[in-house]
Order: sequence, then structure tokens, then C-alpha cells
Amino acid sequence: MNKKMGDIDAPFVSVIVPVYNDAERLGTCLGALEAQTYPAESYEVIVVDNNSDEEIEDVAQASSHAVYEFEEKQGSYAARNRGLHRAQGNIFAFTDADCIPTGRWIEAGAQCLYSTDADYIGGPVEIFVSDSEDPSPAGLFDALVSFRQHDNLEQKGFSATANLFTTRDVMQSVGKFDDRLKGGGDREWGRRAAQNGFEASFCKEAKVRHPARESISELVQKAQRVATGRFKEEDFKRRSWLEVLLYVLNQLRPPLGLAHEIMKLACSKSKRVQVLWVCMVVRWARASQILRLWLSSTSDSFLSP
Repeated sequence: MNKKMGDIDAPFVSVIVPVYNDAERLGTCLGALEAQTYPAESYEVIVVDNNSDEEIEDVAQASSHAVYEFEEKQGSYAARNRGLHRAQGNIFAFTDADCIPTGRWIEAGAQCLYSTDADYIGGPVEIFVSDSEDPSPAGLFDALVSFRQHDNLEQKGFSATANLFTTRDVMQSVGKFDDRLKGGGDREWGRRAAQNGFEASFCKEAKVRHPARESISELVQKAQRVATGRFKEEDFKRRSWLEVLLYVLNQLRPPLGLAHEIMKLACSKSKRVQVLWVCMVVRWARASQILRLWLSSTSDSFLSP
């Protein structure tokens, strides 16, 4: 706590990176974390192998800042909790193996926490496509809608764990992530933090970059994962059939605000139509997953003695 970082002390930061079968992009992430402007002796990187089939430990050991942990229970929130158990820092920073932190990421995040009244902060997650000249409709859609960090923090009180900073004291008060969730655990943690009176803030200087999901199958998998988390978090199984039906019908309705944004994209009219179609596929995937889980839970209750 006595090392200087500009005008404030540089507290020790533990960066927690869960990974599952993504060794190549993990290597890129760790390379970016090696090149941080933050004092080298004032941070560690905890790579949590979430029971991968790939050789994650070798990638972690190639980084001078990284330590390797293993979590058998699959699920990114279980992996993050394992990282918290190992962490030595006064600040906890979270990102994902497929993210590329900018050079001032740790420095900016730590400064925001210590120079504002915020108890936890999130920064931009900038989506980039692999082919900027001819991006796929799925990639354009993902870049448009994913990781709206500013809105999520200001309106909903949570930050995606792709770019989240908080302190040890806050984490101890709020508790760890709900490792029963496969998606939406960041939203659920933010809800608990807000209920405990903790304040969130957006830090525009603490940036990470994230590759767009450029296939419909990837977007559908994400939508189903997030829907499963939301089903558990919001206790959909206790909702009436009418409430679930209204949710499904709402998802089938074209989102006028988002459709307007899609129609303003800098691409051909035919590609904008394809992006709108991707939007509807994703919304249906989310709604059908909620409906499937609700029907399954209802059937279980009917069959119970």
C-alpha cells in the first residue's frame, strides 16, 4: 500500500481470469496483462482452469505474473470464486480469457475505485469483428448489443465480469458469486451489492476489447446460457403461465428501438436486414429457453407427490 501510482498509493490488485478450453486467446489476454502500466510488483494474475481439455497450465506458467488454479466444477462463477480464494489483493479485478485489456486497464480501474465514492466499477468492453471490411451479420449484431456497460451500471447496478473491479471489503460484505448460475451471475451479484447499499460507477478509461461472436450458433448458445441464469435468478418457475406467455410474446415482438439502431448501421441494406433477422433468432432462443425451463419445472411439480 506504500507504492505510489500517480497521486495515490498503488494497492495490490488480484486479476482473476477464468478459462475453459481457450488456450490461444488466454495467451493473448495474459500478454496484455504483462504489458500493464501498473507497478509490476503490485498485481498478480490468477488463471483459473475450469476443468479444460486443453493444456491451460502451460500457458499460465509462461506468464511471469500468472499463477495457476484449477476448479473442477464447471461454470465461470465457480471458477471466479476459486480465484477469490487464492487472491492476495486489496482490489479484485475480473476479466475473461477472450478479453484483451488495454495497457492502462489495471491502473485506470484502481484509480477509479480510489478517487471516487464507488464501491465497484466497470469499464467499457469494446467489441471488435475479425473482418472490418466485410463483418458477418452475427458479428455486427454482437458488437451493437453486447456489454452495454454504461447503461448496465447506471440503470441496473451491475457490471459484466468481463470488466469489473471491486475491493476485498466489498466482496466480503456482498459475498461471492452464485456458482449455481451458468449465466447472469454478474447481474445477481450486482443486485446483492445494491441491496447492501454499495454504489456502482462507470470508468471509461478502464477498457478491455472483446472479439465479436460471429456465428449465430455462438449467439444462440449465449442467449440460452443467459436465459438459464435469468430463469433461476428471477425465479421464473414460480410465475404463472400467463406471465411466462407474455414474456415469450414480448420477445417475439420486433424491438423497435433496437431495430432503429440496426437500420443506422454503416453497411448495405441487405446486411442490415440480416442483422435484424439475427436479432429475432437470438430473442426467440432466449424466450424458448425460458419456456422450456418453465414447462420442465411445471411438469416436475405436477409429478411430485
